[in-house]
This record gives sequence, C-alpha cells and structure tokens, in this order.
Amino acid sequence: STTVPNTIVVSWTAEIGRSYSMAVYLVKQLSSSVLLQRLRIKGIRNPDHSRALIKEKLTADPDSEIATTSLRVSLLCPLGKMRLAIPCRCLTCSHLQCFDATLYIQMNEKKPTWVCPVCDKKAPYEHLIIDGLFMEILKYCTDCDEIQFKEDGSWAPMRSK
Repeated sequence: STTVPNTIVVSWTAEIGRSYSMAVYLVKQLSSSVLLQRLRIKGIRNPDHSRALIKEKLTADPDSEIATTSLRVSLLCPLGKMRLAIPCRCLTCSHLQCFDATLYIQMNEKKPTWVCPVCDKKAPYEHLIIDGLFMEILKYCTDCDEIQFKEDGSWAPMRSK
C-alpha cells in the first residue's frame, strides 16, 4: 500500500470574543456497484405500500366530475428507455412510475445531480427504495412494456394490438 503525504496549513487572525473550529474529513468515493449493493441490502419496500398508493390515487374525489378508474404505468426506465431491472423510486416521490436503480446510480456517478427523472424533485441516494410491487410485476409480466393499475390495486398487462 502506498501512502500519499498531504499537508494542511491553517492560519487565522485572532479576534477577541471569536472562536474558531475546523474539521478535516477523509472520504472515499463509493462506486455505483457498491451503492447498488447497499441499496439491495437496505431491502425492498413492501408491495402493499404501492398498492395503497394506487388505491389512494384512484379513490374518487367527490369534488371532481371526472373519476379516474385506472392508471397506466410504463415498465421502461424514463432514463434509458429500456425495461426496468431494479425498479426504484425516491421515498419522497408521490408518483407510481419507477426508474432503474442501476442506471440512475451510474448516471449520478458520472454527473451527480440526484434528481428524480420522473418528477424532477430531489432524489438523493439515501432516500431511494426498491419497489416490491414492481419487482413482482416485472417477474410475472415478461412480454409487455406497460401495465394498467385498477382501483383495487390489481394490475393487468397492456399489450399492443
């Protein structure tokens, strides 16, 4: 192991009644593969959480004249337009659409912005969670790129005609 010497010089002008403090942090940049591994270890969000979100979104608003009875959601990542492999979302996002965790983390490794590709709100790594319902859907629905959620939280594949 090679060591690299570093020198830090700190100087200041003393002022009566003022205190100073300083901290030095030695940090290591984590690769996208390590971050992805940690995200998987963190666990998968219970599918019932997403089902509750679906039901909430499809509950009729008594003040609205238009009732939404279903929601269409893509199984393609909005970033790479490829099928989701590890569907994730930010804990603070209110939408159902997921993005692919691998691609999102890799893109932020190159240019860190940590912004949700669906709603453009902040989506820092610490707030990412793998969506259990979408994991189930991707497992059972291998031949379509879009699904439709129904009022009861169930889903059906949307096949092109």
